[in-house]
Amino acid sequence: MWVVCHEPGLALDEQSPAWLTTGSCVCRGYEQGSCIHIADSRDVGKMAWQRKEGDGSVSYSGESDRRGDLVSYCGEPGRMVQLATVVKQVGDRKKGSASYHGELGERQEGGFGKLGWALLTEKAHDTYNNLPVGSKVTYLLAALHNATMSEEAKQMAAVLLRRVFSSEFLEFYPKLPPDDQKVLKEQVLLAVQQEQSESIRKKVCDMAAEVARNLIDDDGNNQWPEFLNFLFQCSNSPLPQMKESALRMFTSVPGVFGNQQANYLDIIKQMIQKALVDTTSYEVRFQAVRAVSAFILLHEKEIPIQKHFHDVLPGFMQYSGEIVTDGIENMDCGVVQAVERVGGVANTSAEERYKGRLNSEAQQTVLYAYINYSKGVGMKVVLESVEKQDDDALLKCLIDLSETTPKFLRMQLDAILELCMKIVSNEDMPDSWRHLALEVIVTMSETAPAMLRKVGAKYIPLLVPIILKMMTDIEDEPDWSISDEIVDEDNDSNTVVAESALDRLACGLGGKTIMPLIEQNIPSMLANTDWKYRHAALMALSAVGEGCHKQMETSLPQIMNGVLNFLSDPHPRVRYASCNAIGQMSTDFAPVFEKKFHDRVVPGLLMVLDDNDNPRVQAHAGAALVNFSEDCPKNILTTYLDAIMGKLESILTAKFKEVS
Repeated sequence: MWVVCHEPGLALDEQSPAWLTTGSCVCRGYEQGSCIHIADSRDVGKMAWQRKEGDGSVSYSGESDRRGDLVSYCGEPGRMVQLATVVKQVGDRKKGSASYHGELGERQEGGFGKLGWALLTEKAHDTYNNLPVGSKVTYLLAALHNATMSEEAKQMAAVLLRRVFSSEFLEFYPKLPPDDQKVLKEQVLLAVQQEQSESIRKKVCDMAAEVARNLIDDDGNNQWPEFLNFLFQCSNSPLPQMKESALRMFTSVPGVFGNQQANYLDIIKQMIQKALVDTTSYEVRFQAVRAVSAFILLHEKEIPIQKHFHDVLPGFMQYSGEIVTDGIENMDCGVVQAVERVGGVANTSAEERYKGRLNSEAQQTVLYAYINYSKGVGMKVVLESVEKQDDDALLKCLIDLSETTPKFLRMQLDAILELCMKIVSNEDMPDSWRHLALEVIVTMSETAPAMLRKVGAKYIPLLVPIILKMMTDIEDEPDWSISDEIVDEDNDSNTVVAESALDRLACGLGGKTIMPLIEQNIPSMLANTDWKYRHAALMALSAVGEGCHKQMETSLPQIMNGVLNFLSDPHPRVRYASCNAIGQMSTDFAPVFEKKFHDRVVPGLLMVLDDNDNPRVQAHAGAALVNFSEDCPKNILTTYLDAIMGKLESILTAKFKEVS
């Protein structure tokens, strides 16, 4: 069995219960019948190991200077991450693979068996939590700077450090002597600077940003000016990974400049603009979009700052991957002026206008950079992320900005809508990406409806049919209507997402915008031979009732003529959708609906209650009848009581017979 370290540098040998000296660790386990024995380390961070064969002979012995290894044994609850490293060195096995047997179960390719994790979790968790905060920080920082530590261990050390700094920073940092505080901050920055692994560096940046956040006092004074200098050094580094690190840290703590931010606004802006058009690294451009989003969200109520960063937006949405000049951050004014000095014909394209008339390579560079910048030729930062489909963070940034500061996006709203429409309409895209793009538009309809109606006038008529088509993406399950156990619809399915989007669009943009589009598309869907289209059309009528209340109310007779006919549709899910529409409209248009249509609605729902072969449809008809009855005037409802009660009695009698 394996022995968990009870304190850094100490271990309890369960074979002979006694505390060993500082720096010692005894761990026993089995690898294909051979006993692995790690023992006898006199210096903290160093250990010697021996491998004993089944006959007791020693086949390997040696010493490893690996400061921080003992800490990493219990650095994460339930994990002893360095044991595999030790076994790989003492056993002749393939790199990255080790197998343990006995009480731990089995470990292969870096992962313990379930039983092993269970045995280790409680002890390791308690051991780590019982350490003083200062000790945690010391050992975890040492692990980060230990070049021989595994990537998994270093990642975990960075994560645990960030958690400590997030929740326990004030418990230990103010108590440290000034020299120790300085060393800690230096070690944090050094970890960012020296780390070569991208995955580890990301977590180290998050950890460093957490320290910076804690070193801004209540008055906005930044007590870590070296961090600000480090940010600028990284952003101006020739190394893409350093630029990316600067932007990542800034994104995590965009208020890092504290009460001195006004003095740095132009510098912050230049840093972001330069990164947005960086030709050396997609990750730098990616992080630049995240950085400007985080900064604007932090200042959601500060309009002057948002206006100051408005001209960052063209770079936010588009990137010229072909030509970038040294003065690209001033492209709006400088390049335009340069092009105008060349002269040309007003009614031809820029490229045709100046083709063959540029006298120098420099002029050509300026011209083509302008063409790319103004027309968006080449790659777009957000579109790049969509094409790569490895991180949807930039679409989420657009959603956050649409929700919190929609007017900030006004200048580039047309480009944003065009991009989102391309994504939503592309059925080859993953559904999750289509949903995010749709969410950008829907959120904008809720937070800035007038702006969307004006700028997006050409897109909304195209969007509604796409949403309706998404609502047809539903599986035909043979046992759906007889299922006793009704599972909630998948909230991530196209059908549910699209129906919710249509509801919100109608409420946001209003019936004047949405209802004409519904009237244009629904009739053909209701007439479609594919039941999925009929189902989607009826569910759409249910969804838009609230937002299109005024427009639908005047057309209720025509709408109800269509809806009621589908109570006898051959497909049970269409009948279900018809009941759903009736139930929803009974609520949305009460009591007018009940007064006008009671003579057709009640008999129609009572008819569906006879559908004993499809109990789920039958139950939904009952639910619609409940909705109808709740707001129905008493003098109308009483005329149907005998029929309703008789029907319910017969249904209950039949159900009791089924279960008896």
